[in-house]
Amino acid sequence: MVELFRTLAWEGIQMPSNAAVKIVAEDLRLALLRLAPGGSADGLPGPRQAAESWLNIAPRDWLYCGLDCPRPDSLDMSDALVALRIDGAGAVDLLSNGVFVDWRSFPPGSCARIRLGEIAVVLHREGDHSFRLIVAAPYARYLAEWMARHV
Repeated sequence: MVELFRTLAWEGIQMPSNAAVKIVAEDLRLALLRLAPGGSADGLPGPRQAAESWLNIAPRDWLYCGLDCPRPDSLDMSDALVALRIDGAGAVDLLSNGVFVDWRSFPPGSCARIRLGEIAVVLHREGDHSFRLIVAAPYARYLAEWMARHV
């Protein structure tokens, strides 16, 4: 059964009301932590299904997504990045329109920098039908318009 999801009020873009996905902009603190060469990620939890996550986005780079970053040595990126949450039975189908991922080898907990349509995003799979997309703020409108066309 196709579920009804709310209008994406963000940027004034209307999503179709018959979509099998729910898309919401998340109000999160986003912070980048770059480890020194030879530095250790000990003590940083990996991606998990929770409101707060440390995402390993490069060999030495970790992106914090949560309410209050516990590391004073991280760089606050909240004004530069936008986080979107995508949930629902149609989430994989929606994302498959713009990313080339073998979903069988991208299980819940996986995170990757990837291209979606014409832009780079961080894709974090939180559950079978639950994803977080993080995009540079200047590309947020493009992403919302892309989703509206492909839902």
